[in-house]
Order: sequence, then structure tokens, then C-alpha cells
Amino acid sequence: MLINMNSSLISFNLGMSASKSFKDNFPKYPLPGNFDEYGYHSSFLVNYWNNLTTIFILLGVITLFSVAIKFTVKYKAANAILKGLRLIFKWNFFLDYILWEP
Repeated sequence: MLINMNSSLISFNLGMSASKSFKDNFPKYPLPGNFDEYGYHSSFLVNYWNNLTTIFILLGVITLFSVAIKFTVKYKAANAILKGLRLIFKWNFFLDYILWEP
């Protein structure tokens, strides 16, 4: 069964919706009845733009924490806090985002 476009595939959402001008840049090809009935676009990027931007935001935050950890080696308290925050984002948020089942 297809998921309604108004529902999300994930438990939380940080991403941006695709703008009309972004959607208009992709050609819209005819789709089989099941997909057309739910209003899907023929482009994967348009359909999942919100989810993809959320993944990129989470990966960016994880990368920022990883870089900050390298620069705070001298400061043990700050380094420990950043390591903890990186673990939270890497395992809790990112895996919750990927593995959550609707």
C-alpha cells in the first residue's frame, strides 16, 4: 500500500519542503494509476526532498560535532560534552530517523 503524501516516513522532520520553482524544474511524466492517484511527482527528488534535507541536516550536525571534537582535545570538559552530543545525534537521532517505521 502506498503511503499518503501528507504523512511522513519519519518520526520527526527538520527538512525543507520543495518549492514550486524547484518542482517545476523537473519534468512530470505520466505515472501508473496507483502513483498518480496519490499525487506523486515522477521525480524521486521532488517526492523525498523533505526527508533528504533532514538527513543532510543531521549529517551536517554530526560532522560539526566531529570537527569541534578535534579542536577541543585540550579542553577535557568541552571535549566530553561534544562527544556525548555527537553520540546522541549519530545514534539516537540519525538512526531513529532512518529506522522509524510508520
